[in-house]
Amino acid sequence: KIKTVAAIIVLVLCEAFFFRNILGNDRLVGDRGDGRLTNLLAEHWWRFFQGKEKFSALLMFYPAQGVLGYTDLLLGHGLIYSVFRLIGMNLYAAYKFALIAMHSMGTASMFYLLKKKLEISVIWSFFGTIAFCCSDTLARHIGHTQLLAVSMLPLLFVFFLGFVQNFECRKKRNIYAYVCILWFALLTYTAWYIAF
Repeated sequence: KIKTVAAIIVLVLCEAFFFRNILGNDRLVGDRGDGRLTNLLAEHWWRFFQGKEKFSALLMFYPAQGVLGYTDLLLGHGLIYSVFRLIGMNLYAAYKFALIAMHSMGTASMFYLLKKKLEISVIWSFFGTIAFCCSDTLARHIGHTQLLAVSMLPLLFVFFLGFVQNFECRKKRNIYAYVCILWFALLTYTAWYIAF
C-alpha cells in the first residue's frame, strides 16, 4: 500500500516535470503549425457543441466547406477542451489543460493496467508507466500535440482485457466489448495515426 501511494506521488511529480515548460506561462503548446492547427480544431469542437459551427465546416478555412476530414479530427481533445472552455478558460489555457488532462489520464490508466489488470508488482508497474508516459520520444514530439492521443491506448487495453477476462459472463463481456469498440472509435476520431 505504501509503495503504491509513493509510486502515485512520484508519477504526479513526473507529470509536472513532463509539462514543466508549459506550466505557469501562456505559451501555446506545440509547434507553429500543428500547435495552432490542433488548438483551432479543439476550438471548432467547442463551437460545434454550442451550435455555432457545422460538424465539418471549420471557419478557419472559410469559404471552403467540409474540410474537417483533411486532418485528424481531435474529437477526444475537443471533448476535454470543451469542459475547460465551459468553466471559463480562454482557448489557449483550455487546450493546454486538455492536453495535460489527457496525458495524466494515460499515466493513471497505464499504472492501473499494469498494476491491477496485469497484476505486475508496484515497482515494475511504476517503471512501465514511466517508460510509456514520460519517454523521450513522446517529449520530443510534443510539438505535434495530436500524438498525445497515445495516452488513450492504456484504457483501450483495460477495456479489451475486461472483455477477455469476463468472456464467460455474457453481460460483462458485452459491456466491455461495446466500451472497447466505442473507445477505439473515439481514438480513431481523435488521432488516426495512433488508432492505426
